[in-house]
Amino acid sequence: MKENGLLLVNLGSPRSTSVADVRQYLAEFLGDPNVIEMPRGFWKPILHGMILRSRPAKSAQLYREIWTDAGSPLIVYTYNLTKKVRTLLPDWEVTMAMTYGQPTIASQITKLQQKCHHITVLPLFPHYSKSTTKSIIDQVAAVAPNATIIKRFGGDDAYIALLVNRINQLWTAGDYDQLFVSYHGLDQPRGSKPYLHESLVQAADAGIRKVLLVCPSFTADCLETLHENGIENKANFLAHGGQTLDLVPALNDDAEFAQYIAHLVQIHK
Repeated sequence: MKENGLLLVNLGSPRSTSVADVRQYLAEFLGDPNVIEMPRGFWKPILHGMILRSRPAKSAQLYREIWTDAGSPLIVYTYNLTKKVRTLLPDWEVTMAMTYGQPTIASQITKLQQKCHHITVLPLFPHYSKSTTKSIIDQVAAVAPNATIIKRFGGDDAYIALLVNRINQLWTAGDYDQLFVSYHGLDQPRGSKPYLHESLVQAADAGIRKVLLVCPSFTADCLETLHENGIENKANFLAHGGQTLDLVPALNDDAEFAQYIAHLVQIHK
């Protein structure tokens, strides 16, 4: 039995792009009170009576546009990252879970409890948010109240350096007018403004033609980065006179990111 176990947790994804699987995923995600904070008696009829009847078909089409031969980009990147971290921590039991969908946090922690004495959980969200990190904390507490949870790492100099290096590689290779940094609605007052799509239109109207966009709140590319930004916001920017909108890829399964995680969890164990 090993001394330490590590659980890397990401948000999750539908099992497939079928409407049924997307509906099941959305029901779990949108049914989380940390995500939608309306009173349950008010929200559940809206969710099941309206949203889950119309939205799954639309969302399924969006997922199809970013899906890979290996499956969901977020799942694939998280799986590959987990393998690399496991190689770097041969004395640890290392696995992954999803807040919503499969594999579940509870099932993976149960497996770790059978193989190691102490469990460290790393939510793969650099910045703490109730709608992401808090949900992971709640699920972990239900099955492993003594687990160590690393709640944030977005202010860590080593993480910031990784992000800066990735931005600089693209910035120096391109001919951009402006860098946009979008945090995709992290918990904050005043409605998480200014909204990215509005800011991009304003930039295009002001003569900005070539934009590089980075989303530091995501460590793995997913529907929000690949479709919402890479397709929808890009199309809107181009429609208003922009010429180029390139995305800085998330750290995904980058080898240096895996090394950073291996170092981070050993410090916090």
